[in-house]
Amino acid sequence: MTSAPPPPVPPPYGDVPPPQALPPARVPWYRNSTIIAALIPTVIFGGITVWQNGQNNESNAKSADMASSGEAREKRDEDKEKAIAAGPPVSITAGESEWLPVQYVFPQPTRNLGEMDGHAKWDAKYGEWLRKNQARPIGLYSVRLTIAALRDETTIIQDFKLKDRDCPNTVHNTVEDALNAPPNIHGTLVDPLPVGGSGEDVQRTVIGFEVSQYDTVARSVWKGYPEPITSDTGMTGYEIKFGKRVSERPVVLEQKDARTFDIYFASGADCTFGVEVNVTSGSDDVWIPLKVGAFGQLRASIGGGHSSYETFARPKPSGRGMELANPKEGYVPVIEVTGDDVSPGA
Repeated sequence: MTSAPPPPVPPPYGDVPPPQALPPARVPWYRNSTIIAALIPTVIFGGITVWQNGQNNESNAKSADMASSGEAREKRDEDKEKAIAAGPPVSITAGESEWLPVQYVFPQPTRNLGEMDGHAKWDAKYGEWLRKNQARPIGLYSVRLTIAALRDETTIIQDFKLKDRDCPNTVHNTVEDALNAPPNIHGTLVDPLPVGGSGEDVQRTVIGFEVSQYDTVARSVWKGYPEPITSDTGMTGYEIKFGKRVSERPVVLEQKDARTFDIYFASGADCTFGVEVNVTSGSDDVWIPLKVGAFGQLRASIGGGHSSYETFARPKPSGRGMELANPKEGYVPVIEVTGDDVSPGA
């Protein structure tokens, strides 16, 4: 007798294989301590390397910029030295004169003051009015110039001299010269508006010229001159006293040294002229023209004192500008020029 088959196995294990063990869950890399431990040195040292490379690049760029700017600076310095070597050995700068003219003269009579009637300041507008009318200082005026050495060689200011002086109403060689000479300047006498001196307390060398005499060389001016005087005729004015020739006392300058000169011009006649300064530096020996006109011109002019003028312009007593007055009321101070190049200190 056969035995009965075993009864089927009920689910869940019937025909379904038994469940297998599940694989372990995957841990994210950023939570894996082993991976993180391995990556930290890489990240740190890699970052350091990137930073160092950046610093090196920046440093190299800065070095290149510095080298470039250094080369540019050297080039500028070389160009500057070449320009100085090729140009004059000194620079010349105009300053404010300590002593201004007492009067001016216009070649032509002035009938209408226009805007100057109420103008009370010595400013650019007033100066332009003087220039426009070709004003000449009468008898005496001065300019201030500062001369600075530019080269690294010793520079010597050797001398100053008048150039192309023309005083047509003084000495004439022929009758024709006298007949063809222009008339003395008797147009308009101008008493200028009051103005103070420069007020600068600077160390300076004071020199000057007697423009209308035969000598064209510069001389030292005695300390304290010009000074007020009263002449034997009772007329008031100024005396200027000249001493030794400037060429006897050259001025020595090293690079960047400078010397300020007050240069006076005195004359008893109407004259035009220029002035040159003689400078030596190394193998160079040059004469340099100076702007010694009362208004900064190369060609200067000065008027002699005369007894009569067609018109007369003066400051108003109220101080509120200029006015035209009777020419007979105009007065030109006397200018006396004396020379003493013998006494010690002259």
